[in-house]
This record gives sequence, structure tokens and C-alpha cells, in this order.
Amino acid sequence: MQNFVKGAQANPTAVLQIASKDAVLVVHIGACGGIPTRVAELLNDQQVLKVGSGVARDLQELCEQHPQLHPHPWYVDFAAIGPFLGYKVCGLKTMSRLFGLEVPNSQRIATSDWAKSPLSESQLGYAACDAVLGLWLLGELWSRHADGAPILDWASMFANTPGVRQLLQLPDSHWPPSMQESVQAQKVEEAERARKAQERKEQKRVQDAERKRAAAAVPSERIGIFNLPFTTTAAELEDLVVTQAGKLDVEMTYRPNGDFRGCAYVVFDTVENATRAIDALQGLAVGTQAIDVRFATKPEPGGPKQPKQGSNRAISPARVPG
Repeated sequence: MQNFVKGAQANPTAVLQIASKDAVLVVHIGACGGIPTRVAELLNDQQVLKVGSGVARDLQELCEQHPQLHPHPWYVDFAAIGPFLGYKVCGLKTMSRLFGLEVPNSQRIATSDWAKSPLSESQLGYAACDAVLGLWLLGELWSRHADGAPILDWASMFANTPGVRQLLQLPDSHWPPSMQESVQAQKVEEAERARKAQERKEQKRVQDAERKRAAAAVPSERIGIFNLPFTTTAAELEDLVVTQAGKLDVEMTYRPNGDFRGCAYVVFDTVENATRAIDALQGLAVGTQAIDVRFATKPEPGGPKQPKQGSNRAISPARVPG
């Protein structure tokens, strides 16, 4: 447990709580003048599995604050195992609710002064509850997902990995046959999430650059349409602007590899018609993205001028509220 002040650097860990199936130990580190030797030996013991939510971070901080602790303890973190097994939450109390155990979560106690000694009865109860919940949750997950494997053998598959991404980087041979299909499916999902994240990052970079150029443009016959989905086709863009009066030309921009860059330009016969088009199109939704429409300067060369073939994605322009 630490004392938290919003926006301030985290204080050293003040309280350490450890639970076994028989007892709970709450250690006030400050009052003890540091971590007691026997407790340090327990934390360093590679034969004793440590479990908890965020335990990877907690153990790392303890090791940084107390040099006598081993930098590579044996642990299982619910922040990794929970999402890996399909649970969207990984906090001790929120996961407990999924299994029918309602545990009070007092923000007042959680943010109280843990550096003060002695601890209050409510603080002791709160700290002990967190430690016990870790053991209980591991047992619940084991009973639902281990397919009869001994609990330590099963838990060891997830040991010393702070997150799902690290688990998915383990070799296929690490997982038993009963989990191979599930692991492969998760690897595919993770790869798709990474691809979409990279696509969003690239789109933001392109859009930021285009908007910067557009912001400097004075009213003219040329407008820029930004934040279009990368999958937009020439036909779909034409449908978007077909009703705008005075339209002379529509130009999409592409990367050197032929992929659409997410922005396009439309030329009108007069500044007045270009202005009306901006008013009409600004804020429309193309797919799930609200487009941004502005006056624009002539775009820089962006690769081939013909769109890639094969896309049949439909777009339905709709006004985005606000």
C-alpha cells in the first residue's frame, strides 16, 4: 500500500500484505525499519508463487526500494492472466464480483494515510482482504480453466509475465494441446489490434500534416476532405460529393504503395460553391469517422492517382451530432 496524491510522484510502499491458505501477514514497512529478513526471504524464494493484481509492478517497485529483494521473483499477475483467459477486468474486487463474491471497496480507506503507524482496524482489514482475494481468485480461475492440471503447474504457465502481450510471445510449445487453439486465436486478435493501432497512428500523422497545410490555406476553389477511412474508394468519394454544385474534379491522394492516405481534394468552379460544399459536408460521418472539410492548397504528390481495385465497402453519410 502507498500514499497517493494526485499528480505527485508515488511515495515508497508503506505496507506489504501477504496471505497463505492459513494466515495473513500485514507488514508496516516503515514501523519495521524496512522489510524484515524473513519476509524478504519469502519474497525471494523461487519456490513460492506470488499472486496478485498489478503484482509485477508492485514487486518491481519493492525491489527498487529494497536492494535485498531478488529482482526476478516468481509471480502470477491477474493483469495478464485475467484478460488472457477472456475477462475484461483484472482488479481483485471487480474480478471477484464476476464469481459472485461482493467485496466492499472503500476509496476512503484505500487513499488513507498508510505511512502512519499503527494502522487502524479498517486499514488492517482492507489490506488483509486484498491479500486473501488474490489467493481466492487464483483458485477460482484454476477451477474453471485448468482442465484438471495441478494448480501450481497450471499457474506456472502464466508466471513472470506482466501482460497479455508477453504471454502471447511465448512459444507454442509452452502451451498444452488443450489451449493451443485458444492461444492461436488470441494471437490473431492481438495482431489485428496492433495493425489497427498502427493504422490509426499513421492516419493521425497524415491527417495532422494535411490539416496543418489546410489551416494555412485561404478561401479558394479547392477544398480538402480529411479523416476519411483508409478503405474509401473513388466511387464512394464521388457519391459523397456528387450533389455539390459546381464540382469540377475529385482527387484522392495515395501513398507510394497505392494505399489511400485518408484525404482527398475537390475543385469547384467558384469560391462560393466551394464554401457551400464545406458547409454541407463538414461533420458528416463516413463509416465511423467524422470528416473534416476545409479550404486547401494544392496537395503534394502522394503516389498513384488511381485507387486500388477490389473494395466494395459502402459509406453512408450521416450528420454527426455536435
